[in-house]
Amino acid sequence: MSTKANFKREEIGAHNPMFTQTRAIIEAPFYGNNVIKVSTLREAYELAKNSPGTVVTDMPVYRAEEIGLDPESKVLLFNDGNVSGRAAAARKIAGEPGVDTNDLNGKVKEAVYQSRNTLLYHAQVYIGLHEDFMVKAHLLIPEGEENILYSWMLNFQYMSDEYVKMYKRSTPVDG
Repeated sequence: MSTKANFKREEIGAHNPMFTQTRAIIEAPFYGNNVIKVSTLREAYELAKNSPGTVVTDMPVYRAEEIGLDPESKVLLFNDGNVSGRAAAARKIAGEPGVDTNDLNGKVKEAVYQSRNTLLYHAQVYIGLHEDFMVKAHLLIPEGEENILYSWMLNFQYMSDEYVKMYKRSTPVDG
């Protein structure tokens, strides 16, 4: 199973349920001129290592070369502040009962607008390690959150040559 990223011109439009206003609002900032693409775990590691507040420990990353890091890579430590905005009440799914999509779209548009003067990093990973269930996930995160970017890429499968081929062989899913 794989997600669909490219569409024929005739597939694009209001007639296709994949092209919602919410999706368009969320996807647009990924293409902004304030976005830097982070393609490898090695790039994410370097960004995180050089991010203010990061502690580079003396512990080596286990089997660093196998995950695309330099063999001398060390475990990184970052002490985050309080968690905010991660409450169940903050989770909204467009189309679900009780969710005002127009209100949600307005809030998302405002968040996108507020990020326009911020340097953002865009990373992609695969979720799922088998051709029968693989989806491509995207993260857009502001400068200063490089350790979250690195941790996110570590938690999923970065786009190694092997997994890019596996994803290409996976069966696309509609919807």
